[in-house]
Amino acid sequence: MNIRFVTAAVILLAVYFAFGDFFHASALTTPESFVASIGRGIGGAITGVASSVGSFLGG
Repeated sequence: MNIRFVTAAVILLAVYFAFGDFFHASALTTPESFVASIGRGIGGAITGVASSVGSFLGG
């Protein structure tokens, strides 16, 4: 049971570090720019994961 809490805490901390700046900065702007910056953040995270996996598999 404790391992589940630790896993959830690590995932939440990783999400905070990855997207915390976007949430904080976008909360002060319009909803349209908030959605746009969340989209950019998710796209950047997906691109980073894809390039890491590609470099790991490709050599």
